[in-house]
Amino acid sequence: DSRVAMVTAVDPDFDIVEMPFDHYVSKPVDAPTLREVVDRLLAIEGYDRLLSELYAVTQKVATLEAEKTRGQLADSDRYADLLARRDRLQADVDDVVASLDGSEVEHLFEV
Repeated sequence: DSRVAMVTAVDPDFDIVEMPFDHYVSKPVDAPTLREVVDRLLAIEGYDRLLSELYAVTQKVATLEAEKTRGQLADSDRYADLLARRDRLQADVDDVVASLDGSEVEHLFEV
């Protein structure tokens, strides 16, 4: 369940279609490029975790809003904290998406 970068001196051919990697890097590769690839793969992995947590928090907000009155919600510090957590998570998800290029964003939503 980890992201994989393939670093190779072999020119890519159609056989890469079936290979289980997330990013292909052709040699020679310098350290800054390799670090950028690893950072991007970590960002994508972090996106999955953040999105799962955001979903869970959003469901809790929706459940409370369906079951409690506006007054009860307004009086609850725990509800206010939950909303703040949801907003922080949404901002974090947005930051990850903004840091990726178009093809990486498409990769996030592949089925």
